[in-house]
Amino acid sequence: MKNTLRSIYKLNYDTLNSNSGLPKWYNMLIDKPLDKITIYDVSKMIRQNIQLDFAVDKSIEFLVNDPFAGEMLDGDLLSTLASVISKADLKRNNNYNSLASVIHTAKESIDCFEWGDEKSKLDFIRTLSKVNSLL
Repeated sequence: MKNTLRSIYKLNYDTLNSNSGLPKWYNMLIDKPLDKITIYDVSKMIRQNIQLDFAVDKSIEFLVNDPFAGEMLDGDLLSTLASVISKADLKRNNNYNSLASVIHTAKESIDCFEWGDEKSKLDFIRTLSKVNSLL
C-alpha cells in the first residue's frame, strides 16, 4: 500500500459535492503518494485548512530546497506558510531549525535572486521578517 494522506490519516472522500472543483481536487489529493504532493497542493491545503501539520512540514521541505518557491509567484509559499504558523507550531513540529536555515539562506541570496519587480522583493523581505520574528 502506498503512503497517501488517505491511508495515513484515515481520510474519507468528499462525496457531497464531488463534481465541484475543491472536492475533486481534495479527492485526488488524498490519494496522491506523499512524494507527488506539489507546492500547489500544500499551498491550497494551508489556505483550506486541510491537514495543516502535514502541509506545514511539506512546505518547509520545499522551502529548504528553494526558499523562493511559490505556487504562482516567487516566494509565495513562504508567505502562505507565514499566514498560519506560530512559534508554538515550529517547536511542536520540530521545524524550528529547518525554517531557520531557510530564512538564513534566503537572506544571503535575496539580492542575487532575479525578482520580477521590486515590489515582489519588498513583499518577500517583509515575509522573511515576519517569519524570522517567530524564530
